[in-house]
Order: sequence, then C-alpha cells, then structure tokens
Amino acid sequence: MNNKDKKKGLQIFSNIHQRVCLLSLPCMCTGCSEPSINSHLLQKKGILSKVFESGHMYEPRPSNIFQEKFIHNPSELKRVGVEQALSVHTFCKTHDENIFGEIEKGNLELNNYRHCLLLSYRAVCAEARRKEYEVEVYRRFIESNTIRQMVNAKQLDDLEKFRCSFKLGQRDLLSHRSKIEKELEQPKNEYMFYHKEFSISGIYCSTTLSLGNFLDTNLEKPLDLFLLHVIPTENKTHILLGFDKNCESNWAKLYFQELMSKDDNTIEEYLTSLLIRTNGWGISPSVYEELSKDKITQFFKLYDEDRDAFISQRYENFNLFDGVLLETYRNNHSS
Repeated sequence: MNNKDKKKGLQIFSNIHQRVCLLSLPCMCTGCSEPSINSHLLQKKGILSKVFESGHMYEPRPSNIFQEKFIHNPSELKRVGVEQALSVHTFCKTHDENIFGEIEKGNLELNNYRHCLLLSYRAVCAEARRKEYEVEVYRRFIESNTIRQMVNAKQLDDLEKFRCSFKLGQRDLLSHRSKIEKELEQPKNEYMFYHKEFSISGIYCSTTLSLGNFLDTNLEKPLDLFLLHVIPTENKTHILLGFDKNCESNWAKLYFQELMSKDDNTIEEYLTSLLIRTNGWGISPSVYEELSKDKITQFFKLYDEDRDAFISQRYENFNLFDGVLLETYRNNHSS
C-alpha cells in the first residue's frame, strides 16, 4: 500500500470511528435497555478536581491522522476538557446515579470492599464499552468496498485479527462484569485489593489491565484481569490494585505486592510500567509541562508497540515522570 492509499485508508478509518462514537448504545448494566449517558469513571467535582487546571488535563489520545507524525507516533498526550476526561457512554442516568451514588455523594473509602468493587465495576464496564466501539469500527472498516480494493489478503487477515481480539476482550470484560455484579449483590470476597497512599500529586487513573497476548484469537477462557485506580485527594494520592482471587498469574500478583512495598521515591517507575498498558489515566497540565518530551515520545513508542501484551518486560530504569509527581506534591504542600 503506497502513502496515498495509506492516507486514504486512515481517512476512511477516522470517518468510521467518528460515526461509531455517535451511536446511541444501551446501558451496560445487565438487563437494562435504556440509553447510556456520558459519565466520568472518577468523580468530576471531587477526584478530578484535584488534578485539572483551568478546566483541563492531559490524557493519552490518538494523534491527528493528518499530521506526518501519526505514522511514527499514533498516540500522544492531548489536552482535554474536564467534561471529556476519563469518560464514556456507559450507564443510563438512573443506574449511574443509583449504583454509584454512595461513592460520589458520600465519602469514597478505599478500605471499604464494596467501594473498591464499585470503582472496578465502572472501569470494567467502561472498557467493555470501548471494546464494543472498536469491534464495530473494525467491522465497518473491513467491510468497506474501498478498503477491500486497497489491501491484500494478508492485510485483510491482520485487520480481522484485530477485530477478533477486540471481540474477545469485550467477551472477557463482560464475564468480569457479571462476576462483579454478583459480588456486589452477594459479597463472597472473590476479589483482592491492595491499597497504599503516596506523597505524589497531579495524576489519576481508573482502568483495567489484561494479562496475555491480545492478538491470540484462540483463547477459550477469559484472560486474567487486573484493576488499577490512582485516586488523588487533598493530602495524598492513593493507589488501589485489585484482581480476582482465582487469577492464575501468580507472578503478576507478586509484582503488584512488590509495587505496594515501594515508597514515594520509587513508585513512579512502577506506575510507568503499568500505564504503558492502558489509556485510562491522565495528568495535570503542570505535570505535563515538566515532563521530558523525549521521555513522552519513548513512552508512547512502548505504549503503541506493547501495551496489550502486559508487562512482557518490566521496563526497569524507565521512568516517564522522573520525580515530577513527587516534586508537584512538595510544591502543592510547601506552605
């Protein structure tokens, strides 16, 4: 495929993606057919207010396909408004308010098992919805007569593998959704959560991490799922890690236990290794301005190449933040 065809293909993909994102999809709560509304994974007026500046923050987003850098850097940190930050059409208005009211209108307690489940339920459903969008985007893209005339059989097969991988990811997440719903209704302590606070500032996260090769389309059972939440508060930033107790990835459990043993000076490197695998996070404009632009480029090279394979290597000695989160905390609390 020559450069002209590549640009044409990217234009078609972008147009399809925009149309799919405008689809009205139903609530993710099992059994509900009411239309979903755009809602934040973390409370806008509470948690996110600790990070945004002049109503904005930075999150991982696709680069502009019409810019030359897109070929080499398809993802970047983009400035977004608080209304778009960490949000997706997930639940209907009724379920969004009724299910999550206790952690949004009251105090979020990260040592409270139910509160941890609610955070995780929202993250799982949001990621399942994102996968649903991607499945539809790739279906329409593959079925486009124009695209079929532009690509060869191998390229078409590769596109179909991507579509199938998103479909399997959606299947896995819906399985975990059902399990968390049952756990919320009748708790059996099926999930383990690690919680620790750190003296860092300017970052937030609520996301899922899957263990395994996302291009392996022959997986018969759901991949192990891990949950990562980074919650900024007035005094500290809290990190919450969770996983199903039936998880078979013992080495990953040990990795998370090791992470929770880290201190303020070493937590950034571990966070970097986890954030490479997901797009469900963001930072304040002040933190963004202090980051090395070369480090950001290096981060997204790893992000785009290896994000969904999860910790295939540990990326020791690579720290996107280089003390910026710690320094931001000290500056915010110097008075």
